[in-house]
Amino acid sequence: MTLPSIISGNGVSGIGVNMSSSTAVQRGSKIFVIIIFILLGLTFLATTGAMMHEFWVDGWFAHLTLYSHLFLFFPTFGILALFAFYVPATVFTDLYWMHVKPAGRFRFLFGFLVIAVVSAWLGWLIYGGRVPTLWQLSPAALSSDRGSPANCGKGARDCNRMSILGAVKLVREESQNRIGMAKFVRICELDPLLETPKSVSASRFCFASGRKMNASECCGAQNLFADRLAELYADPANRSLTGLVHAILLPFKAFFLLVLFAVGVLLAVWRKKVMAHYKALVPKIERGVIVGAFAVLFFPAANHGFLQSAAVTLGPYGGSIYPMLAPIVSIAFGAWTVFLVFFFFSRFEKDTVSLMRTLGFLASAVAVFQYDEIIDYAVRFIGAGSDRIMVLVYVLLTVLGIGLLHRFGADNVTAETDKAS
Repeated sequence: MTLPSIISGNGVSGIGVNMSSSTAVQRGSKIFVIIIFILLGLTFLATTGAMMHEFWVDGWFAHLTLYSHLFLFFPTFGILALFAFYVPATVFTDLYWMHVKPAGRFRFLFGFLVIAVVSAWLGWLIYGGRVPTLWQLSPAALSSDRGSPANCGKGARDCNRMSILGAVKLVREESQNRIGMAKFVRICELDPLLETPKSVSASRFCFASGRKMNASECCGAQNLFADRLAELYADPANRSLTGLVHAILLPFKAFFLLVLFAVGVLLAVWRKKVMAHYKALVPKIERGVIVGAFAVLFFPAANHGFLQSAAVTLGPYGGSIYPMLAPIVSIAFGAWTVFLVFFFFSRFEKDTVSLMRTLGFLASAVAVFQYDEIIDYAVRFIGAGSDRIMVLVYVLLTVLGIGLLHRFGADNVTAETDKAS
């Protein structure tokens, strides 16, 4: 779908077609959404572009996969979601601006402002952790770390802490050779009211030290690892350009997720008004919502995959509030997807509706009860274990998804034009 076709309305089914069953989306609504979505897409590309530029000589692909929820998801499936939600977002904007009473325009602007403020607050909250991420340190700072004692390698008995890049290399290697890293995440805080798990005393490989340790010893090595990151970050000279770009653009990513969540939910809430005023656009809205929901669901998977990989070096939390927010995001978008399924299949025959809703609930149940297994596969194929072929697959899926949205949109325009004539 090209930008001129979007602006003119040719890439949107029903827009510009004189049909009594629907109201065309106003040009102002389309231009407003285009500007916002183009800005968001550019921020997605800018963050990943800054990282690739800064770490191109050493380590860019490791960062791309370890932090796939940031550097890989947004410039691929994130952009696909923007294309998919273009029509739903224009209808949502136009609906509030033209048809929602009372005070639809005020409610729209107020909601937009609230989402913007919450996005800025979330950006500040997430970025304010004690322990920096690896790419917040410059390549020179990362390379300068030699471990404790210096230059200790995998399996060395006297290694208290691996070098930063050495630990990253180990995580990448093992993530590609096995499904998931959950068994290597150690319990560092025991509940005094419960019995001590047997896994606490078990001697397992510790990625922070490069050798086998019990839980207490490994947690100590992880603390040394986190302290070293914080120590390096305390010197402004060691901070990266990527970290600065991310700090500035992080609120835009939070804004993106909140907007998609709001658009999906409120379009379902206003389903009758959508059917009344934009009936010819409903198939396009539904297709966009489903493709967008499919794309966005990769974010929680990649997110939890990253947290599992980070936990084997930094411990369960690494001094950040981000891991505490991750389950909330996953639950919210899981419920959001099920909610959208109800909207999507609302116009079909009753048997089809019942079947798809049942499948939606079954998928949700599987996600709940097979949570650990799903994350293990996410680490292997979406996260730290990804290889260049898998990354290429994500890029191709993004291009294919955008192409299909454009093709179906063009087919709809042709069919509706023939019908109108």
